[in-house]
Amino acid sequence: MQTAIAKTKEKYGDSENFLKQFNPDKQILASKNLERSYLGIAPTLTTVVNAYGYDVLEVWIMAQLENLNDFCGANVKIEIPQMSNLVKIIFSEYYYLKISELLLFFYRLKAGEYGHFYGSIDPQKITVAL
Repeated sequence: MQTAIAKTKEKYGDSENFLKQFNPDKQILASKNLERSYLGIAPTLTTVVNAYGYDVLEVWIMAQLENLNDFCGANVKIEIPQMSNLVKIIFSEYYYLKISELLLFFYRLKAGEYGHFYGSIDPQKITVAL
């Protein structure tokens, strides 16, 4: 585990640089490079927490969720407390996923591959899609 942490910090730098490198705009790149998204060297959620702390992972996932909020035309958006709870669930259930896999997931979610949001963005629909 220490090797993965050291490699992550060496490759992506500090937490601010990590967040910039994996911002929501990178979702489209993940969709164009499926093999890399699944088999590449992007860190897992666990590695991010061990390298940068849980707060950084929370900020990163919340940025993806806020991007979803902005993208979808739903009348009721995900609120901050819901986002925070959703982050906890995602980390608890999917700690082994790579950052690139989640970028791909959010791209596909926005592309409608897991259905549509009607009236509100439902956090449970997101967890079911995952």
